[in-house]
Amino acid sequence: MLQQTSSDSVKIISLNRNELLSRLRVMAQRICAARPEVMEVRVFGSVARGDQVGISDVDVLILLREPLPEDPLEQIRGFYPYFDLPLGVDILVYTREQLTRRLQSGDAFACKMWQDSLVLWGDLHDGAGGVQVEAGQEQEGRS
Repeated sequence: MLQQTSSDSVKIISLNRNELLSRLRVMAQRICAARPEVMEVRVFGSVARGDQVGISDVDVLILLREPLPEDPLEQIRGFYPYFDLPLGVDILVYTREQLTRRLQSGDAFACKMWQDSLVLWGDLHDGAGGVQVEAGQEQEGRS
C-alpha cells in the first residue's frame, strides 16, 4: 500500500489508492458485521477524491442508526482497533439525524465531506444511507 523509493538523500513515498480502498472496504464490512448500530462507513477527503499523497491520512465517516449512550470520544475510540493501517486514520461518528441536520443547515464542512465521500460498506438501499439532503445538493456516495 505504501511504497518508498530512495535516491541518495531523497525519499519518495507513494500510496496505492486502490489497495488502500480495498483494505478499507474489508475493514468497513467487519465494522458493520460486528457493530449493528453502524449503518454505513464512508471514506472522505484526499483518499476519496484521489488526490492523496504518500503521507496522507485516511478520513473515515461512520454513520450510526441511533446515538450511543457513550461519550462521543469513547464512541470514536471504539472504532480505531478496526483500522490496522500503516498510516493515520481520522474518524468522525454521526447519527443519520445529526448528519442530516448539519447538511440541511448548510454546514460547509459537512457538505464538502458528504459530497466527496465514497461508500465503503453499509445500508445502500436509498443511496444516501438514509441521510436527507436538500434538493440541489449533490451527493456522490460511490462504491
